[in-house]
Amino acid sequence: MAESQHKYQQIVNEVERMIKNRKLKPHDPVPSEGELAKMFDVSTMTAKMALKHLAIQGVVYRMPRRGTFLCDSPCEIQINDMQSNSIGMIIPDLDSYTSQIVSTIESEAREHHYNLMIKISRGIEDEDSCLRQLVDERIEGIILFPRARDYCSQQVLRLKMEGYPIVMIDRYFPEILIDCVYPDYFEGTYHMVEHLIAQGHREIGLVTNAISSISRSEEQHQGYFTALFDHGIPAISKNIHIIENIKDRTNYSDKDPMLDQFIRENSDLTAMICGDDYIAASVLSSALRHNILVPNQLSIVGFSDIQLATMLPVALTTVRQPTEELGKEAIKLLIRRMNHCDEKQKIVKIKTQMIERNSVSMRA
Repeated sequence: MAESQHKYQQIVNEVERMIKNRKLKPHDPVPSEGELAKMFDVSTMTAKMALKHLAIQGVVYRMPRRGTFLCDSPCEIQINDMQSNSIGMIIPDLDSYTSQIVSTIESEAREHHYNLMIKISRGIEDEDSCLRQLVDERIEGIILFPRARDYCSQQVLRLKMEGYPIVMIDRYFPEILIDCVYPDYFEGTYHMVEHLIAQGHREIGLVTNAISSISRSEEQHQGYFTALFDHGIPAISKNIHIIENIKDRTNYSDKDPMLDQFIRENSDLTAMICGDDYIAASVLSSALRHNILVPNQLSIVGFSDIQLATMLPVALTTVRQPTEELGKEAIKLLIRRMNHCDEKQKIVKIKTQMIERNSVSMRA
């Protein structure tokens, strides 16, 4: 970090010498981040830090898509300060969970004197388009809530290779070294299985998305298997159902023939762990269609604690993901990355909390 700061200060001094030696006039262009990076053999982020420092000093001002220019008035410095202190956030949708995260991040951004630009992606291709738009707008850094998928996009990989400040929230891709903040899915699932066991349940099923290279589904599977193993309960493959189509707030109550069949054929199950609250809502809908009493005959638990969890016919016992802490840590990581580009990848796991409601009953 000290070396990065030393290089950035060297660039500041050299740019000031350039301005004098070339006798630049107000509004003349000065070398860009890319040009300075090549000139001094540093990362674009180090060069960007130098230009930002000069902007704060009132030496230069920066204009989106146009470049950096020599200042001559306080008015231009003020405009530049507003433009250069913006961060972006991309989310897949707005529900109660993501809204809480956005609210926290916006408040934290203002506390650190940053403006927040929010984009809602409409698909995986649109997510990449949103990333490109924010970079073109010269946003200082981006917080990305990736859409559900089992791979990392080429756009994210390109930004990572270029040293662009980016932090992922809610999940991470182990194959790429990008800063991330996400709930501890393993711990949350493990403790929920333990809770069911303490309530007398031994036949516990798992309904979730397929295991993939992203953290969420893999860690939930591990938490489920480990908790059963630690309590001497065998994990049986027929007790696990993989949801092929991702559930969301619009289709969770739709009939799912495969899920219906799983519930019919596993009448010995007394409890089901679900990958998220939308999946839990689907399981609840299917159980009610089959005249299965919840929780008397079947206990159901979710994961996330979205608003929907309290609005279902039976309020869900679930695992809460602390959105405030997640948002604060994401901003902290992003600011650190924007200022100290040479740091190693940082992964922050947020502790979860079990919320007890009406969807779990004790077994005799």
